[in-house]
Amino acid sequence: MNNPQLEDGYTRIANELLEAIFKADFNGAQMRILFCLIRNTYGYARKECDFSNSFVAKGTGLSKSSIIAVMSSLQEGKVIEITQQSTFSSPRKVKLNKHIEEWSTILPQWQTSTPGTDVTTTTGTDVTTTTGTDVCTQKRKNIKKDIKKDIVEKPPYSEIIDYLNSKAGKAYRWQGKATQSHINARFAEGYTLKDFQTVIDNKVAEWKGDKMEQYLRPETLFGNKFEGYLNQGKESEENGTKARESTADFYLRKYGISIDQVSRQNSGRSICDI
Repeated sequence: MNNPQLEDGYTRIANELLEAIFKADFNGAQMRILFCLIRNTYGYARKECDFSNSFVAKGTGLSKSSIIAVMSSLQEGKVIEITQQSTFSSPRKVKLNKHIEEWSTILPQWQTSTPGTDVTTTTGTDVTTTTGTDVCTQKRKNIKKDIKKDIVEKPPYSEIIDYLNSKAGKAYRWQGKATQSHINARFAEGYTLKDFQTVIDNKVAEWKGDKMEQYLRPETLFGNKFEGYLNQGKESEENGTKARESTADFYLRKYGISIDQVSRQNSGRSICDI
């Protein structure tokens, strides 16, 4: 945009908060992430926003390894707050801590930098000082801990495929990309390990020993018919109950007598003789 105008959008932020940011001893990477956060919170008149590493990398040009370190330093310095950790289906949520008095004077994990030396990054590289030394050397254990927290829990591929193999007598591998893709899609829809086991049980009971046995495979069982397979047992049970009840109702309605009475009192006689 060659001629930015307020009419095209702007970000409201309290002067006191803005002044606190540019007066603080933030380095270049920290400033980029803070302004990215401000743009995506106050810029949309909200206090928090989805703020995954991928989202920040796209918005700032920083590498993901750099973002993990910078986010950790800002969080420990109480400049930002993580209001919701990431899950399998949703990214973490972050907000700026506007209680300036709570901010640390010297942010953690950046104290190895030479006083007055800015810590800068380039896309795809780790965060380093201009002297070439690694940032956060003294707190690498903390960074590893933060990385583990930021990793989204994966579905239990092995448990699901092992269960299928044991029930169907197959030897599928859980490491296959196509298999994992089908499982990921169903977990993203909210299904659980128990649901997968139920689907496997339903279809093994129906297809094993039949010509359909060849379809006892991940791409069929865990595809877009998953919900139907999951509810199959319930539907069959309900349909069977309805069939039994409708037969009894038929005799009561038609002849005014139960099936048991017909069997006991009229053995050998045609129902038409009653």
